[in-house]
Amino acid sequence: MGKSLQRQAQQDTTIVVDKLYGVVHGAVMDTPWSEIRVALKPSDGLLGELSRLPKGTRVGIETLSMKDEEELQRIFGSGVSGRKMETDKQERRYWEVIEKALADAELIPVYLDELEPYKRQAQLLSDIRTLEERLVNEEDARERRDLNRKIYAKQVEVEFDLISPRHGRLMHKILEEKPQVAILGIGHACPLWLDSENGTLKGLRFKAYSAEETPSMDAAARQLMGELEFGYVTRNITRLNDYLDNFIKPNGFIERPEGGERIIAEREMTIRKQRALSSGRVTDRVPDYTGTWDMEIPERGAFEMFIEKRDNGSVSGMMEDIFGRSTFYGTLFDDGGIFFEKIYDKSAIDMGGSSRPVDYHGALADGRKIHGLYFVLGTPIGKFEMWAFDRKDIHDIRRG
Repeated sequence: MGKSLQRQAQQDTTIVVDKLYGVVHGAVMDTPWSEIRVALKPSDGLLGELSRLPKGTRVGIETLSMKDEEELQRIFGSGVSGRKMETDKQERRYWEVIEKALADAELIPVYLDELEPYKRQAQLLSDIRTLEERLVNEEDARERRDLNRKIYAKQVEVEFDLISPRHGRLMHKILEEKPQVAILGIGHACPLWLDSENGTLKGLRFKAYSAEETPSMDAAARQLMGELEFGYVTRNITRLNDYLDNFIKPNGFIERPEGGERIIAEREMTIRKQRALSSGRVTDRVPDYTGTWDMEIPERGAFEMFIEKRDNGSVSGMMEDIFGRSTFYGTLFDDGGIFFEKIYDKSAIDMGGSSRPVDYHGALADGRKIHGLYFVLGTPIGKFEMWAFDRKDIHDIRRG
């Protein structure tokens, strides 16, 4: 078959969705005692576009059907993951507004979410709670360190499941159900649109994309703090969301969004976390050195150093860790010690990397591993260790 015929055959089997929406159905609001996740409201722009769709249009939405939602609450609503399920129920209020808009416009909802991922999430959250309860009563330092590492690993699993397996399931569901319009959380929608635009999305293409943005919640937060101070509302999450409905404005609407760099960076950070846990690596490239700046949970601080320039003892290049990329320059001493300064790029700073330069001072301690301290503005922040990377004899950070 010629190349032109192959391209034609591929086009004939590609599912085309007329419009993709990336929406924001929940947000986090800081309070003095904790963070609370609050329900948001669909944008006027989205609701307006839905109202103008032809009757009978099939609209895929990233939520469970009411039947599945009731089953989820029956299984988990009052169990160990009840607080998470309660939060999910608050966020479902967003989708209830969407469902009403679809019904009013005589559109057909296509439910793209499934129960199975929620069951796995509930089990992971149950495991985390069990480990946290053990940690409270554990006095042995080594056991506490082991429990902290296990909790971190489970938390990363929760994050990773949301962006990788679940992302694939949503794409599969779209291919299977063939909706003409799809409304997904922006964390899934943005990467799908970018892949569609780049031509790397196999079997699926989106003709157009619009997105929502979170409204400013400053006024709602100030009002909430004042009411809580005087005891007018309780800290019960349901009561809080009911109360905040009066102050939180609808989401913003961006007809032709650009970028999406932060969403992609967040996904990449989660992928790096999972890679460090599963393989002890941050990237799939070959570094000159690898190590960690977190001695409590080595995978959390895993880093890789790529030397790009050497001049006698002076070295410079690039580093990668879970936050992202940084540049460094410093000195490798004849006795095996090292000094270097690391500067994160803007994307890595946005993900949690230090906005200040970080200085590392280390000495060769056992013939192979470099041990030392790292500093910010001259203040010691923590210990680190690093070693020359050798494919034939990998010292895995997962073994400490």
